[in-house]
Amino acid sequence: MSVLIERQTQSGLLSVARAVGAGFASRFKALAVSMTRRKQIEALGGLDDRMLADIGVTRADLEEAARWSLWGDPGERLTAISEERRAARSRLG
Repeated sequence: MSVLIERQTQSGLLSVARAVGAGFASRFKALAVSMTRRKQIEALGGLDDRMLADIGVTRADLEEAARWSLWGDPGERLTAISEERRAARSRLG
């Protein structure tokens, strides 16, 4: 009986450790993606305003996306900003 309880306890602790490890891995991956996207947005900042307009973003869009949460994906925010502008323009005609 004691061996069975010990195995169940070890199994439970192992499950908790795996869950915690998966949580850390998920957060680490999100941070790595965020850092990569921030570098890409910084590179876009090197383009002139005409080139940015060609791809549908403004310098203000880049700045807003760069201010996005450290854990959030600034690339997703930049996409959302651009899509919002496109939708507003289509509503205006």
